[in-house]
Amino acid sequence: MKNPNESICEKANRLVSGERQWSYDHPKNNCERIAKIWEVITGKSFSPREVALCMIGLKLAREAYHHSEDNLVDIAGYAQVAQMTMETLNDSYE
Repeated sequence: MKNPNESICEKANRLVSGERQWSYDHPKNNCERIAKIWEVITGKSFSPREVALCMIGLKLAREAYHHSEDNLVDIAGYAQVAQMTMETLNDSYE
């Protein structure tokens, strides 16, 4: 249930860690799919972490043009996704 008093970071955490995450698979897997698509389009490779960071860049560009709380929530969410891709990567080396 949404809480009107929750912070931007709490909203982002709820979205990234909650049911919405499984709408698109684990964030690392989703970022891997996005990276493959971007590679076809650009001819350059991207890591899942780079995908998350580029999505932050997209949201920053939108926020610079026009403030929206959604942009800030998504920036926090993509930062969490970037961390999740690194945790999964680090787990695979242990």
